[in-house]
Amino acid sequence: MNMPFRLIVASLFALLPAVVARAQDPGKPVYAVVYVEVMPGKDKDARRLILDHVIDARKATGAVSIEAFARDGYPDQFVLLEQWQSQKARDDYAATSGAQQFRTSLGKIESAGVDERIQEALFVESGKPADVPPIAVITHIDIIPSALERGRNAIKQLVDGNRGQNGSLRFDVIVQTNRSNHMTLIEGWKRPADKAAESAAPGTVAFRHELSSVSGSPYDERTYRPLRN
Repeated sequence: MNMPFRLIVASLFALLPAVVARAQDPGKPVYAVVYVEVMPGKDKDARRLILDHVIDARKATGAVSIEAFARDGYPDQFVLLEQWQSQKARDDYAATSGAQQFRTSLGKIESAGVDERIQEALFVESGKPADVPPIAVITHIDIIPSALERGRNAIKQLVDGNRGQNGSLRFDVIVQTNRSNHMTLIEGWKRPADKAAESAAPGTVAFRHELSSVSGSPYDERTYRPLRN
């Protein structure tokens, strides 16, 4: 195999995840987890931009739920949790002048590129929008592909054991449309003490030990509060 041909093959494999993502059912509901980081001292500007964006996006056709959160202890880090009726609905909104202006304005103060992950339901209690919790804990979970079934079974046990228990308001898992081994756990809690109790529970401790043997990255658990005016 000559070098030019190798480069062509490599390029095709690099594009494959995006092709797979676009090939999904255009009418299937989708979620988006969008991580935003801005430069130090620009958090107030970011809050205003993000809140205005949320108001605008909620008016879009096909928007089911658009919520924004600020990370505890990191005033320059935010996350958007979006739920759409379809990928097409989200794409249509992304093409509007309002959405494009938001990204342009955000780009002037961001300290890193926007990390946007398109996902679908894996272990979700209901397709209806969840109430916004006082505390949201969002965790990116990466399972090594060879142990995907084992990892998902462990996650399912964690969800079943915690959903609706001990002050839990939400306990859902969504999965990336282009990487089936990358998932996001979304928890909603009433109080920090409720989350602390869950973290110390035997089932959670056992889960963390089990997951560590099949994980492809650190367990990236982050705590957020709803972004308000």
